[in-house]
Amino acid sequence: MNIILFDGIHHKQLLPLTYTKPVADLRVGIKTIREKWNHYATGPAAVRTQEYLVDLFKGNTTGGGIGINASIIPNDDLVQEIDALNANEILMKEGKVIAINPLPTSGEDPTDFLSKCRKVESESEFNQLNHPWDIFKLNEAEIKADLEIIKEKTRFETPSDTNTIIGNEVYIEKGAKVECAILNSTTG
Repeated sequence: MNIILFDGIHHKQLLPLTYTKPVADLRVGIKTIREKWNHYATGPAAVRTQEYLVDLFKGNTTGGGIGINASIIPNDDLVQEIDALNANEILMKEGKVIAINPLPTSGEDPTDFLSKCRKVESESEFNQLNHPWDIFKLNEAEIKADLEIIKEKTRFETPSDTNTIIGNEVYIEKGAKVECAILNSTTG
C-alpha cells in the first residue's frame, strides 16, 4: 500500500504541537503515527503537510497514492478497509474523511475532487488524535499496541536482580544496561 498521510484540518486542531512538525510525526505510545503506518505500508509513508514544512519533512504534493488522515492511528481492521478501497472511493466515519483513493494533487480543488468520489462508511473502531490532550489519553493503549508489534521483531533481556520491578510489562532491549533502577509498568 502506497500511503500519503495528510494533515487536513487536524494541523490546526493539534496546535501548538504541529507548528513545527506534521501531524504524522506526533508520537503517541512508543512510535509516531507515521512509524505506525509504516508497519502496514509497502514502502515508507509520505506526508502532505503545510507548505512551510514541506522541505523540512519531504512533503508529498503529487498525490497518486492512498491518502490517509494523519490523525488516525492504524489497526488491522482499518488497514483492511483501506486496502479494499477502489479508485475514486473515500472511506468515511461519521462524516469525517479517513482515506481517499487516490489522494488528489495539492493543486486540485478538494471539494470538486471529493464530490466525484463514491463514499464508503467505515465499520472499524480506531484511535484518533483530535486535540493535543488525546496524546495523553491514548498513550497507555498505544504503548500496549506498539509493544505487540515490537515484540515480533525484538529480543528482550531479563532485568538484573539489582532492579526493583513493579508490574508485569517491563521490557529491556538486548544490550541495554539497567542496574539499581525502579521500573514501574503499572500504567502508561
